[in-house]
Amino acid sequence: MGTIGNGTSARWDWSFDATSEGVLVLRLSGSWRKHDHLPTRAAIEHGLGARRNARALAFDTRGIETWDSGFVVFVRQVVEAGRALQLAEDLTGLPVRVRKLLDLAAAVPEHETGRGLPPARLLARFGTAGARAAEGAREMITFLGEACLALMRFATERARLIGRRMQRRLGPARTRPEPRR
Repeated sequence: MGTIGNGTSARWDWSFDATSEGVLVLRLSGSWRKHDHLPTRAAIEHGLGARRNARALAFDTRGIETWDSGFVVFVRQVVEAGRALQLAEDLTGLPVRVRKLLDLAAAVPEHETGRGLPPARLLARFGTAGARAAEGAREMITFLGEACLALMRFATERARLIGRRMQRRLGPARTRPEPRR
């Protein structure tokens, strides 16, 4: 079981084994899901940095039971940390689907999401919030107006239908004199 920074145990395990050929083999087993508190980038770099004589990085994933996108992110971080240490990589030990996802991630260039931008100033945030509130109010008033019109159309059409039904039941109106008393 791996350990998390707070001392609790996880459902995954990892270890580095160095071969005589200078290949650093990362052995992985257990459940590698994002909710399993996977190793951090700092832990990865620490594990790789402790083996300075390695020339290549390989994976042994035969012990993995389950994985999700968290595992793919972990592997990508391991590969990037290995490249920073100028380690050649051998990805053949990874599941085929993981390799395909890594290839796909490498093929698509990253785009700027605005995460690194400084937060907007207070006045700008108030203005943005005000504009959103005004738009929300406009949408609510539009909805209520359309709902009222629909209700009025429903009520008037229903009244017309009831009137027509009564005419059919009563037949043509006959004028009879009222009986005398």
